[in-house]
Amino acid sequence: MDTKNSANPPSNFDKNSDIPTEVIKFIVYMKKLYDNRSVNELKQVYDQGFIDISEKYYLERPWPNPSVIEKVITNPKQYFMIIYKEIYYKSIKKPLPLYIQCDSFTNLSSFFSLLLNSGKETEHPVTFLLPANWIWDIIESFINQYVSFCHYKANHSLRTIEENRQLEEI
Repeated sequence: MDTKNSANPPSNFDKNSDIPTEVIKFIVYMKKLYDNRSVNELKQVYDQGFIDISEKYYLERPWPNPSVIEKVITNPKQYFMIIYKEIYYKSIKKPLPLYIQCDSFTNLSSFFSLLLNSGKETEHPVTFLLPANWIWDIIESFINQYVSFCHYKANHSLRTIEENRQLEEI
């Protein structure tokens, strides 16, 4: 597994960001599989590796923030970061603050926008591959978030005054 500059992540990065080296290697490896369009291996990483890392390091906290991950991986393309953000948002424990829910839904919307609008005008067609179960999870998450938010927005009794103010800002 390669990292940004060498086979080992920079030691000062680990200290400053509190990301275990094993997690950095996992994310770098996942990006390598993604870039190489290795769907079968990516499926294994998604099905088991993600669970193993989550159970070992992220039972009580979310995965590393996407802005930190962009500094760890080589050439963090938009498509991969959208997919990583989905992992990140999925790892945040409920109840999610309203702004996190909106960010997560916006990320999912970006994913579908890239798929549906690729190849138009100056953009290049989408060329990445994901395992079918991962795509299904993304679709299911999008639908669940949409339905949940519609229910939340329609029922004023479910919201606090502060949440009503936040909704107006959105």
